[in-house]
Amino acid sequence: MVEQVLIRRELEVSRYPVPSAAEVAPVLEAFKKERFPKDEDYQSALAEYGIADPDVKDLLLWQRTLLLFIEVRFQSGVQVTDPDIQDYFDKVVKPAAEAAHPGQPIDLEDYSDRIEQTITGQRADREMNTWLKEARTHTEIVFHDEVFR
Repeated sequence: MVEQVLIRRELEVSRYPVPSAAEVAPVLEAFKKERFPKDEDYQSALAEYGIADPDVKDLLLWQRTLLLFIEVRFQSGVQVTDPDIQDYFDKVVKPAAEAAHPGQPIDLEDYSDRIEQTITGQRADREMNTWLKEARTHTEIVFHDEVFR
């Protein structure tokens, strides 16, 4: 929760782009259509878990906001080179693919895009963790015991 507060404050102070509620509506509708054939089923599930439809929409909006923040703040600056991709392929992908499919040819081109996405995600995660650690050191964080009861 502390990290979420730090991120929310950064969003407010730095004016990062924030998605609109309209962006998450199609995602929620697709989820409902896939999981709940009838609206009554969806409403029953909400009642069973003690949450309301606006809470689900708010959570989806927060998730989309967080993903956009990570993309803009951390992923956009990540540089992945061909040697990075080759190294990851040689050390991680190729051995796993050979073990899963012995005797079959393993070609870097089949995995290159996914490797680039993986490396980008890992580096963005590291950058975000470093930023969060730094933000924690520059922010006075006070825990109130009564909140945890």
